[in-house]
Amino acid sequence: MKYLKQNGYTLAELLIYIFLVGVVSSVLYKIFITNSQVQLHQEEIVNLFQELRGTMGIMTREIRMAGFTGNDGDPGSIGFQLDNNPDYNSDNDSIHFTMDLTNDANTGEPDGDTQDPDEDIIYYLAGTTLIRRNGFTGEENVMAENISSLSFVYYDETNTVMTHPLVLNNIRSVEISIEGQTSRASYLTKEKASRSLTSRVQIRNAGLN
Repeated sequence: MKYLKQNGYTLAELLIYIFLVGVVSSVLYKIFITNSQVQLHQEEIVNLFQELRGTMGIMTREIRMAGFTGNDGDPGSIGFQLDNNPDYNSDNDSIHFTMDLTNDANTGEPDGDTQDPDEDIIYYLAGTTLIRRNGFTGEENVMAENISSLSFVYYDETNTVMTHPLVLNNIRSVEISIEGQTSRASYLTKEKASRSLTSRVQIRNAGLN
């Protein structure tokens, strides 16, 4: 009597197959998660750098105009400022400046004061948030978040670093440095990435009055 040969897998072979499929699936899943997390982290670094560049652009443009008085302003009172609140001073980690850009009707004609839109400006760091404050109205706007460092260095007409207390009327240029971090740590290194920017701004209206 002949027996037919049966084709198929034994139970042991099936268990080995299931085990191997599980191992391969686990490895592929880990690779997928790692690549996804790395990509997200790289995107966050790009966004951080773009945010720093945008913030630096606004700051340099406004600081460059510090002390602008139009035709009627008093050069003795318009320019870099000190404040009773140390957060709002012109010092190592904040900057306060005024300019006479427009009038009460906001027509673009200077009127001799700094009580109109965007004429009294303060930049300072509140925790890890970079704030732009209107010194006249008290209105505050968030410029950037996850900022680890904000610093200012002031130079006089001889290009010498000025020491504190500053002689405000002698400021001719300002070096701005901003450093930010990603909000999340890298999936691979378990550390947050940092990026920084530095820009030197010449004050257009310094020493003209």
